[in-house]
Amino acid sequence: MVALHTGSTDALSPLLLRDLRPLLECAFDGAFGDDDSHHTLGGVHVWVTGSAGLISHGSFIDRTLVCSGETLRVGYVEAVATEESYRRQGHGARVIRRTGQLIRARYPLAVLSTETHAFYKTLGWERCRGPTFVNGATAEHAPRRMTAMS
Repeated sequence: MVALHTGSTDALSPLLLRDLRPLLECAFDGAFGDDDSHHTLGGVHVWVTGSAGLISHGSFIDRTLVCSGETLRVGYVEAVATEESYRRQGHGARVIRRTGQLIRARYPLAVLSTETHAFYKTLGWERCRGPTFVNGATAEHAPRRMTAMS
């Protein structure tokens, strides 16, 4: 039986936390490091489990977005991944749909950075027009390809 779950980071079980990092490292071809892991935590998580354990995951955290001089609090989606043997079965879409519902209840906008725009477009997300950047104290000020849902 497959089940959809929702909870804050502090409510996640040690078993889920143990299984989450390898899922994300595999999904991101090993390019999921400690900084990425840190960004995943501190918000709300949506995940799917089955008899074999963790199948799919996504989370969102509170972020500030500045657009044309206006500041918005947004739900920023992080760490979306599905176990390879379960891909293309609707689990990731289920996670993103539920994530979107939760974000819409709290924020005026949902935002994420992705290279897989087509997947999110089928779920009602739109690609942001114009350049977007990460603002922070590190060298991560590189342009990002952003997608949003209002």
